[in-house]
Amino acid sequence: MGTLTKDRDREHWRFTDRAAGEKGDIQVLLIGSIPYENIDNVDWNGDEYYGDPQVYCFFLYKRKKPYEHIGCYEQHIPLSGNALPFYTEIVTYDQVRRLSRRLGIEHFS
Repeated sequence: MGTLTKDRDREHWRFTDRAAGEKGDIQVLLIGSIPYENIDNVDWNGDEYYGDPQVYCFFLYKRKKPYEHIGCYEQHIPLSGNALPFYTEIVTYDQVRRLSRRLGIEHFS
């Protein structure tokens, strides 16, 4: 989870420059999509370091990562107390990273 900031043109998103004191315009989650056929196994109980499920994948893509797509998503909390939160993609991670690096901002935070 981190924040993004609208660039000067007010159209494109970039990493928030914490070193310059920026707070960010929107809080997002970085979410990667893994195709089902690339998943080898899931350990639902986690391990001795992390209690969350561990997903074991085949790394089939050029970048040596299991993800088919990585995006920055905004979380929405439904008004109904029983409904689960849902997420909408704001921008792809590659688009944000490319602009941020051009501006000298290296890290998503």
